[in-house]
Amino acid sequence: MKHLITIIILFSAFGSAQCLGPKAAIGIKPGINFTTYDPDNGGESLSGIGLNIGLGVGLDIGSFGIEIAPSFRTTDYSVTNETWNTTLSWHYNNFYLPVRAKLIANLPGVAPFLGLGTAFDFQRSGYWELKVGDADPEHWDISSDDLENDVFVSIILGSDIKLHNTKIAPELAFDYNLTAEVEETANQNEKNYDLTFSLGFYYSP
Repeated sequence: MKHLITIIILFSAFGSAQCLGPKAAIGIKPGINFTTYDPDNGGESLSGIGLNIGLGVGLDIGSFGIEIAPSFRTTDYSVTNETWNTTLSWHYNNFYLPVRAKLIANLPGVAPFLGLGTAFDFQRSGYWELKVGDADPEHWDISSDDLENDVFVSIILGSDIKLHNTKIAPELAFDYNLTAEVEETANQNEKNYDLTFSLGFYYSP
């Protein structure tokens, strides 16, 4: 009996997904990110606000979906020493590639979703800056040898707001860097994570 009930539930879920059919969507995803880096060296953590914009490409089938969103984003980290009245900061331009699977609750007019996946971050260029007091900051380019490629685990929470052949998707993502530690500081346990809010605008025929 239990096996029969299980089979009925599975076929019902499959039938529901088939009725809904696959639904593709493509659009743009502008957003803002808050990034934190803890060097684990006894000093303060560094944090900053950056911007991102990407192309969102997704496919939903019933209660499940997948999205790839190649993006360009900036990440910024800074720390201020009140005693010396100085601010040290780093600024990076990145290519960011998240790939996430989503669990979707299809409701009339809206579709809340929870997603899990991975994200790849490739630093393309950057510079660091030193500001002393009220003086203009001085900055130096970061060598390409010091740029990093990182892998993040990514969790998202959001909702599709359905309109005619379009949808708007506010989304909050938390990304934790799995490769933040570097060989040169083997005695330190560096941590790096991002909190990103984005607002996607999609065409969904």
